[in-house]
Amino acid sequence: MSTRGIIVFVAICAVIVVAGIATIVYRYGGFFYDAMQTMSQGSAFGRGKDGQACVDEALRRYDPTASMARQTLASGFVVACLSSTGTSSDVCDGAPAMGLRDQAAVRAWAEQQCNERGREGQGCTLIFLQVANYCHAKHQSN
Repeated sequence: MSTRGIIVFVAICAVIVVAGIATIVYRYGGFFYDAMQTMSQGSAFGRGKDGQACVDEALRRYDPTASMARQTLASGFVVACLSSTGTSSDVCDGAPAMGLRDQAAVRAWAEQQCNERGREGQGCTLIFLQVANYCHAKHQSN
């Protein structure tokens, strides 16, 4: 292949990569903005509140009819909120240890928490998985 052919090939590849990135930003840019807004709201909401207030607000925001990507916003809210609370040990009462190998216990706990609150769906379970993850991290740091 000649030098000119290589340059044309590289230019075409660059155009394809740029077009792909532009498509991703156009298609998902709104979601990333919403995620950042949700995290900011969670952090602000959690200041001066306890962990249970964070969980209650995340559940209030949770919409089981939304797409799975949108459902994850409520779990992002609870992560940011719990991280900014002063005291959050109340939400950790009864939360099982989170392990990388066996997550059956923590998943069952999360589903039970959703059922007890009359909620369902993977998004609700994800909220409580994030709570368990927070509790595990908090326990590890103590």
